Amino acid sequence: MLALIGCAIVVSGFLVGTVAEVKEINASVRGVVFGVASSVFVALYAIYVKKVLPVVNNNTWLLMIYNNINAGLIMPVCFVLMGEWTPIVESDVLFQQNYLGYIFAAGMLGFFINIATFLQIKVTSPLTHNVVGTFKACVQTVFAVHYYQNMTTWWFWSGFFLTVLGSAVYTYARFQ
Repeated sequence: MLALIGCAIVVSGFLVGTVAEVKEINASVRGVVFGVASSVFVALYAIYVKKVLPVVNNNTWLLMIYNNINAGLIMPVCFVLMGEWTPIVESDVLFQQNYLGYIFAAGMLGFFINIATFLQIKVTSPLTHNVVGTFKACVQTVFAVHYYQNMTTWWFWSGFFLTVLGSAVYTYARFQ
């Protein structure tokens, strides 16, 4: 029951911060909708990973190989369908040494994040993975706000602290 309360506090923190920010700083409603949709798909992905792990004998490495092969086959199709293929191929930046280095580094970071995600979901649960991810996003947001010196509102900080509090309550409940 305490874990559910923690999750409810996390969601309320998100709602307080998001709804108020849309009103206070005229944030894009479209951006909020895409952000919420992104969160929904991340949650569904975590649930799906937990569901299919037994199919590969709980072998996270094998699941990651399948995941990367699927992504490698699906992404080019998405590029074409979304009209991104031509700008990518015609870009002057595409074959510059620095750019390829950045792309390689981003790919390696994504690979390692994928490993951590699969192991975390295997050892804990999709819900725990999402709560940890939400907490991580809060910490990143505070660093970004400080670094870029963004203006914030009381509602922003209220949402942030509710989300962190909810994460702490959830974590406490999981260790009881």
